[in-house]
Amino acid sequence: MRIGVDIERVDRFAFLQRPVGGAFYRRVYTAAEQQLCGTLPVRLARCFAAKEAVAKALGTGLAIADPDRVACIDMEMGGGGADNAWRTVTLTGKARAVARTIGVRQVEIASGVVAGVAYALAGVATTASEVCELHVILDAAAAEVRHRLSAVRTGHDLRRSEARRGA
Repeated sequence: MRIGVDIERVDRFAFLQRPVGGAFYRRVYTAAEQQLCGTLPVRLARCFAAKEAVAKALGTGLAIADPDRVACIDMEMGGGGADNAWRTVTLTGKARAVARTIGVRQVEIASGVVAGVAYALAGVATTASEVCELHVILDAAAAEVRHRLSAVRTGHDLRRSEARRGA
């Protein structure tokens, strides 16, 4: 089993609402993802984090313009739903080839947003026993990520309020 993790600040994706972000938007997001995300930074950040996490779980990392690496559009996130939780991924191109090479049986994603930070964890299972364990492991890891991100944000807010008071 391999696990990939990624976090992205949601505010970094606001530029995609402007014309300057168009080329990046088309290179990174598939037509179906563009339909699901529109130009909402929270959805775009969460989808991008999921792509990064999947690429890391595959052991390749992600490339936007490198033809020798897994491209963003080689992975299509789905299942956004009302909570924008990317649950499914369709692998194509180089991503599918890598998955076949390493014997991937299943890919799962857990994602969310805490305090302006999108996070995603992706797991790839290569054996039947790993397939059974994958969901439980990702849920536990996602809970820990949510806890840590909340703690970081709470600590940041506490330090800011103490600085204002002169404490």
